[in-house]
Amino acid sequence: MRGAAMYVTLSLKDLLLNMLIVITPTFVYQFYWTKNGGVESGKDGFIVGICSAVSLLLCMTFPIHMDGGFIYDLRFLPVILSFLYGGRWSGVFVTLLLFAYRYTLGGGGGSGFYLTLLINSLFSAMLYVMIPAFHRMSRNAKLRLIVWFSLGSSAFFLFILIVMRWKAHIPISHEFVFFGFLYLMVHPLTSWTMVYLIEELRETAKLRENIQRAEKLQVLSELSASVAHEIRNPMTTARGFMQLMKQEVKDNTKLHFYSSMIIDEIDRAQLIINDFLSFAKPQVEKMEYVEIEPQMKQAVDIMTPYALLKNVDIQMSPFENSPLVYVSKEKFTQCLVNILKNAVESIQTDEGLIQFSASINGDYTDIHIRDNGVGMTTEEVNRLGEPFYSTKEKGTGLGMMVCHRIIQSFQGNVAVSSEKGKGTLITITLPIHQAS
Repeated sequence: MRGAAMYVTLSLKDLLLNMLIVITPTFVYQFYWTKNGGVESGKDGFIVGICSAVSLLLCMTFPIHMDGGFIYDLRFLPVILSFLYGGRWSGVFVTLLLFAYRYTLGGGGGSGFYLTLLINSLFSAMLYVMIPAFHRMSRNAKLRLIVWFSLGSSAFFLFILIVMRWKAHIPISHEFVFFGFLYLMVHPLTSWTMVYLIEELRETAKLRENIQRAEKLQVLSELSASVAHEIRNPMTTARGFMQLMKQEVKDNTKLHFYSSMIIDEIDRAQLIINDFLSFAKPQVEKMEYVEIEPQMKQAVDIMTPYALLKNVDIQMSPFENSPLVYVSKEKFTQCLVNILKNAVESIQTDEGLIQFSASINGDYTDIHIRDNGVGMTTEEVNRLGEPFYSTKEKGTGLGMMVCHRIIQSFQGNVAVSSEKGKGTLITITLPIHQAS
């Protein structure tokens, strides 16, 4: 009885040590993330991969010892972390490292090694496929998925372990049953803790970034309103005199051409000033309940002639049971048109395609605008919406900034995901309302 109690104590100690080893990389990644200012970069996959690899090696070096000579550990949790937060290449690297270290620990190939190879390859393939869907989920959905996945994988591993003990004619002891229940609880709990900490970290970093951006934009808002009005008046006067001069020099081709160019540039400058004023105080006074689909169709109708000139096809998916949102109809259409225009201008191929769709996500509706344009890097996506930052040659960056400001005034959000050379997906999220 005393030996059984000692066995349980040692198993519990090893299991808790494995938990600590698995969770520790999360805090290491938090330190890196905080030091990096909470901004995603191309190094994220590398950092997650290295942290997961170290965690994996430590888990397998300090396993859980069971009766009958069997050993077990939480080695698969670092694999989960590397796939879901490091990306596919990071996950593949950690999985291959698992196989190599298992081969070394086992003194070469054997039935145990090939069984490990088969089981871990199966679950790694599942993780490889589910990565895109995982990143589209909300935090609560991610937590539910990871708990069920961990519970299912740990139950499958235990089942294999029971079969191996049965084939080795090792009885199922009370200690093993205790360990089995403990393992079934610890595995999902550790994975839940791991994902919860990372998601909480990311949300905190985004909140900090939004606060910093809001402070920066607040200053710009106050400056833009005063400066724009001061510049607008002399420019209007200059444009008026240039129009008079243009009429007086009709016979002089060069002066007529130069006058036209000056007027065009003044008009362009006034458009920039108007964007400034729209940003400083978006006009959203007339709020009303509107359906999503008619507004989407209107935006498509406005942009179709321009898209055809650029050889771009705008495909809008039908949206049945279109919900109501509480917005300013004119400003909402302005945002959709502006984003569609950016999508058209990002396409540099003769087979341009923009997919325009919407879906319901709980109490919110998501509007998706996906193009096959040039795409953006992670750094470019993070800067999108900042004043005077644009990926277009003659862009000012104010259009997207105004869109962000207007959608936020509707209690909504604009999310951007992009990959260089493959295209961009912009998602507008708005709360669903019931007409009162």
